[in-house]
Amino acid sequence: MITSDITKGNTKLRLFADVYPMDEPVAPVVIEPPVIEFDKDKVKGQHTITVKSVSDVPLTPKLVAGPETDFIIDHSGKPIKPGAATGMTVRLADDYEPRIIKKSFTFELDDAKRTRFTIPVRTVKPKTNPLQPSSPAARKTGGM
Repeated sequence: MITSDITKGNTKLRLFADVYPMDEPVAPVVIEPPVIEFDKDKVKGQHTITVKSVSDVPLTPKLVAGPETDFIIDHSGKPIKPGAATGMTVRLADDYEPRIIKKSFTFELDDAKRTRFTIPVRTVKPKTNPLQPSSPAARKTGGM
């Protein structure tokens, strides 16, 4: 493959990849949702992440890095049986002050590769649609 970037000339690019069979999962667990978002203006809230094992051996997640403030991560620390799932709860800390935050936490599995997953946790401005009526009565009457 050759790039057409005129600032680089005709630089040759080489792409490398690992190929996995369709029936072989790339990671030993599936995480849903992959990102946690809180409304920045709320002072209380929590989300649960589902961690499902697609491995054929029990896996134990261990929290190895996390925010020291703003969020609390609760998990059982018990092994996840093959095909089973567990939940990790992420909640706003009691002393959280509303603002935009971008942090993450990382957990490690006890598989042979010591697989790690980092989950972004952030606060966002609530999305509003200025064209949509705000009250139920306005929606019923078409806004006018």
